[in-house]
Amino acid sequence: MLFELTSQKSLEAIDRDLREAAARHKFGVIAVHNLKETMANKGVAFEGECLIYEICNPHQAKRVLE
Repeated sequence: MLFELTSQKSLEAIDRDLREAAARHKFGVIAVHNLKETMANKGVAFEGECLIYEICNPHQAKRVLE
């Protein structure tokens, strides 16, 4: 699922707030992908700041997998 949001907050503040909100709702952050770094590692210049979060609610995941 893709969820896109524009904000005036700094990337650091967004990261902190997202992690706190996820924890409040019993979600865990599995991984964070920094698109700028990933693209640079592949030799592609990407000037935007973009973090992609993988989050999961382990209890819901267990129900889905059973």
